[in-house]
Amino acid sequence: MEKKGMGTGVAVTAILLLITAAVLLSWVFRGSVLTPSNADACHYSVAAHSAVKGAAGEINCRTDYVCISGGTRCANMNPTVTIKVDPTNDTQILKAIADQMAICWWEFGEGKLDYVGAFSAGKYCGVCSIVGFDNKVQAAHSLLDSGASCKYNYQCLSGNCDSKVHVCVGTTSSDLNNSIAYKKLFDFLASEKTKEGGTLQTYLSYLYGVYDIPLLFDTSSPVVKDFYDSKFIYLNSTYSIITGESNAAKFNIFPSKYLGVVFLKNSDIQTYLGNECEKFITSS
Repeated sequence: MEKKGMGTGVAVTAILLLITAAVLLSWVFRGSVLTPSNADACHYSVAAHSAVKGAAGEINCRTDYVCISGGTRCANMNPTVTIKVDPTNDTQILKAIADQMAICWWEFGEGKLDYVGAFSAGKYCGVCSIVGFDNKVQAAHSLLDSGASCKYNYQCLSGNCDSKVHVCVGTTSSDLNNSIAYKKLFDFLASEKTKEGGTLQTYLSYLYGVYDIPLLFDTSSPVVKDFYDSKFIYLNSTYSIITGESNAAKFNIFPSKYLGVVFLKNSDIQTYLGNECEKFITSS
C-alpha cells in the first residue's frame, strides 16, 4: 500500500511539473496583455486542479485590482494592474474592460477544464478582477451624449434629441453622468478581435462562442438583452469580472455548466448572481 501511495504521489508531481512547463511556455507565446501575474498563477492552479481531480489542493486564484486610468490613481483601490487610457476615448476604455474579460476566461480554462469536479455539488464562481476608473475618466464622461442616448431608444421628454441636456424616459439626468452604455461594450465585443485564445477572433466569439449580438440573446437569459438595451456602466462605481463552473444545476444567465464571463457593478452582484454563485473560490 505504501508503494502504491508513493507511486500516486510521483505521478501527481510529474503531472504538475508538465503543467508548469506548459504554463511557462504559454506566458511566452500567448501574447497576453498582462505579464505573468495573478492571472497566470490562477491558470496554472486551475489546470493542475483539473488534471489531477483535486489532488493539487486548493485552487490558488487571487483577484486582481484593475485601475483604468486617464493619468491619476483610482480612489479606494490599491491596484495590482493599471491600464492607461485616453480618458476621452471610449474605445480604449472598452478595450481595457474587454481584455480583462478575455483574460478571466483564459484564467479559468475557457470552459474546457473541470476545476470543481472534486468539490461538493454546487455552483462555484471566481472574481478575476475588480475594476475601477480614475477621476479623469469620470470627468471626461460627465454627461452622456444625447444623440447616443437616442440611439439607445430613449424617448427624450424634451422632444429634442439634439439637446445636450435632457431627461429621458426610464432614467434620470443624474443617471447619464459618468457613464458608458453597456450597448457600447457589447458592440465592441462583437466587432473587435483578441488573440487571447491563441487565434484571432472577436471577443464575443472567444467569450461566448457566438458571432453576433442576436445569437448572444438567443443563447442567454433575458437579463443580457436588458443590459444591452437599457443599462449603463457607471464610471464612479467599481465593477467585478466574474466567471464560474457548476457541478450541479446549470447556470441561468448563460445556460451551461460554465458561467460565461460577466461584468457587473459590485452592488449588483447579489441581485444578478445571488442564486448563481453559491461559493466564491478566489481570494482577495
